Amino acid sequence: MKLSATCSILVFTVMIPPVCSLATCSNASFPRDLSGIECFGLTGVASDPMGHPITAPEQCLETCCASSACTLWNFNPHPPDAPDCWIWSKPAQPETCNKVAGWVGGGGRYLPPPPPPPPPGAPLEITLPVQPEPATPLPYDFNTSCSTAPNGDVISADSYSLLLNGERWLPVSGEIHLARVPAAQWREQLLRMKGGGLEMIAVYVFWIHHEEQQQTFDFSGRRNVRAFVQMAAEVGLKVLMRIGPWDHGECRNGGHPDWVVQGGTCGQLRSTDAAYLACVHGWYAALAQQLRGLYWKDGGPVVAAQIDNETTDWKYLLALKALAESLGIWPAFYTKTGWPTPAAGYPSDYPMMPFFGGYPDLFWSKSMDQNYSSAGQYTFASDPSRALTYSIPAGYPWLDVEIGGGMASAYNHRVFLEPADMAAMHLVFNGNGVNLLGYYMYHGGNNPHSLLYPNNRDAPNTTLQESSFQPAGAQNPMPSESYDFFAPLGEFGQPRRHYHMMRRLHLFLHNWGADVAATKAGPAPSATPLRWQVRSGRHGNAFLYVNNYVRRDPQPAVPLVRFSLSYANASHATVTIPSNRSDPHAFTVAPGVWFVWPVNLPLMPTVAPASGGPVLTYATAQLVARVPAATGDTVFFAATEGIAVELALALGNTATITCPGATSTTEGALTVLRKIVPGTSVVARVAVGTAVVQIVVLAAADSDNLWNDHLAGQKRLLLSRDVTTLMPDGNTLHVRTRGNTSTATVLVYPPVATAHVHGTVTTPLRTGTDGIFGTVTMTTAAPEIQSPTVTLVQAAGSPRTIPINEHSHKPQEPTLDEWGAAAKYSIKLHLPNSFNASATEVRLNIDYEADAARVYFGNRLLTDNWYSGFKGDGACEVGISYLAEENPGLLVDGAELTLLLLPLKHVDLLTKIFINDNVWPDFGGKDTLLRLNAVTTRLIQYTDVTVQA
Repeated sequence: MKLSATCSILVFTVMIPPVCSLATCSNASFPRDLSGIECFGLTGVASDPMGHPITAPEQCLETCCASSACTLWNFNPHPPDAPDCWIWSKPAQPETCNKVAGWVGGGGRYLPPPPPPPPPGAPLEITLPVQPEPATPLPYDFNTSCSTAPNGDVISADSYSLLLNGERWLPVSGEIHLARVPAAQWREQLLRMKGGGLEMIAVYVFWIHHEEQQQTFDFSGRRNVRAFVQMAAEVGLKVLMRIGPWDHGECRNGGHPDWVVQGGTCGQLRSTDAAYLACVHGWYAALAQQLRGLYWKDGGPVVAAQIDNETTDWKYLLALKALAESLGIWPAFYTKTGWPTPAAGYPSDYPMMPFFGGYPDLFWSKSMDQNYSSAGQYTFASDPSRALTYSIPAGYPWLDVEIGGGMASAYNHRVFLEPADMAAMHLVFNGNGVNLLGYYMYHGGNNPHSLLYPNNRDAPNTTLQESSFQPAGAQNPMPSESYDFFAPLGEFGQPRRHYHMMRRLHLFLHNWGADVAATKAGPAPSATPLRWQVRSGRHGNAFLYVNNYVRRDPQPAVPLVRFSLSYANASHATVTIPSNRSDPHAFTVAPGVWFVWPVNLPLMPTVAPASGGPVLTYATAQLVARVPAATGDTVFFAATEGIAVELALALGNTATITCPGATSTTEGALTVLRKIVPGTSVVARVAVGTAVVQIVVLAAADSDNLWNDHLAGQKRLLLSRDVTTLMPDGNTLHVRTRGNTSTATVLVYPPVATAHVHGTVTTPLRTGTDGIFGTVTMTTAAPEIQSPTVTLVQAAGSPRTIPINEHSHKPQEPTLDEWGAAAKYSIKLHLPNSFNASATEVRLNIDYEADAARVYFGNRLLTDNWYSGFKGDGACEVGISYLAEENPGLLVDGAELTLLLLPLKHVDLLTKIFINDNVWPDFGGKDTLLRLNAVTTRLIQYTDVTVQA
């Protein structure tokens, strides 16, 4: 699932040196300025080519020179998480050591100091190519019988992007694991994902979840693959199936059933061994039956299938692909992870699309230091190829399946994230050239229970989650039940702040993704105090990306910013942002701000610029949506925090403009609009004959309160400041509000004619107007629910002594016996007689400070948690409503849960357990800590509204 040394992100193979002059490969060759990019795919090497331990820089250098692939090396004595010698291997490099450069450390710790700011008012300049390199055909052909749907829709690809019916297609995808979500929750959660701006989901299907016992398959309940994929189709989501046989995904044995690992009958695992392929045959055959008739070619949602995960053995992947096809698994195209670097002989026309990724942290690390997986995740690449520590094969587009939607926490390395850590990073990935944003995870998970250990299935050694005790060998010490991942939608579907922050980019790509996919990135400007990048197209169109956010490294405001975008050979007029006549003539980019602005974008797709159509030369606001209506299209922008909105249009000879919400000045060939007060009313109308486009600029504060989808047969833009999420679903709008919200207003454009609470057509909701929007207001008050009663049943015993696992060399999570010494609390729920389980979602928030927590209902583990410093978003929660159908009696008045807490030793935070020091709990001068601050109820109210256009 991830890029890690343990999963061999980059394989370093020691070779007998070719001709290699050490004189060209020395300490004098580095450090080299890598423009802020951190090389995070490093592999530790402990011995030189002759097998001697490395003790000196010269030996490390010689080891690098011994590999034709090695381009970066550094002797780093006693690093925290590796042997002494760091080697970075990158394929397809000349057999020389001339390209040696120094290692750049995490968080930019070894980067050169930032350059001085430019003189006041001097523009940040970049010269764009006349035309970026043209797209080239994909090195192999899709099987058109599989990539063509019954209605004629065709999926294809070239070197730039995926294509849908020949048009550029930049989908947004997010990972969810069907068996980690109760079947009763699938529809609600898939609608929440679609409401977040997703068009596609990626789904690991873990072999062990379906065949724990050999030849006994389980596709019932949570494990019903067919029903899940059908549900995805019903709500309008495409599907990328990740079918193994080995997946990782922090699953037990990486997804291999125990009998495959221990039985001795499956030969060499993850190889072309006939015995192993025979074992896989049964799994693929069973899965093929589940997916029959659900592929793109059948009119179904399954567009792609990923084979295995993170392997260098490309021949093995081809064998699996052939096996899958022979059994009837026929997606539009097959995929593989683009890492690690494939073994020698990898064909240039390999028939699988490589997908890539990157994360804001590395939970699998053994480090006791802050882990910035790469400061480069927040820095635009000076060369787009530098944004990856692995190569995109020539002729293939840059598509991602594992951009971190969050990050898990291992027992030894507990990641703390802020919501903006993800949203800012995603914008940088897109700015660097990614043409499919695929998040891992987008929806957190709650593990299914083992079917083999009914009396002991929640023990760390029997869990279906990865652990220190799994038969495949100790790996990451994960919780036994929770796979929350601090995802945008958490373990129990709870919408988090980054669910809304991320949607800002998704709406832009949903509407202008084809335009973005037709552009190429960089090189990013260097030597500026601001992180920025430009993606430019073949007709002068471009998108300007800016990021002033870096995880765990607060950025200062950047004042006096101006941009000057010129074109090689003066093929297009230079674009200066803001205009030279603006007052002030520069702006300040506030701390923690990220955005993308359009440049030279046609305003009316139906009237091309060559035919006199107007062009949006630039905007100091982010595009949100284009919404058609009977009166013409409306283009919505969202203002950028702290920056005055300025729109410049090239109207040509045929367009006319009226500006009810702005001043207008003519500046050469441009009409520049200023003094725009963001809101819900029309700023300007542009007309060419009978074609009209109106412009609305929404407030920056509303940029994360927007939804854009079809409702009542028409694409609409929705705005609400009162909800946790909105989910259009045919003629129904599913409204979800926090329990303390008494009324909720939803702004709808185009307005709807009528709106009723579902099932109550005789009681219309109150409607009105707000600017060009119609409004629908509803009562959403949740019931009054008394706080749970919490009683200490058993005091904690002595804190455990944390052992170091002899295989993983990581601190080991508690055993079930050690949990027996935990403090034990009774939690009794109180629900009123009037409680309506279908209208109110109940969660428990457990605010504690200790080592770890477990929550049981009877003898069944509901969830568990490693304390990581989160309060609110990311803290320990229990989805009472979410788990109720699988646990009868859980959602009733008087239901009793058991909470276990293990004490935390201060010394362990210094030596064995990493928690970010800024969120360390207060020990109050004591050696140990166990504090239960509160157990509170959190509510989400469900209101379903039926609308008519």
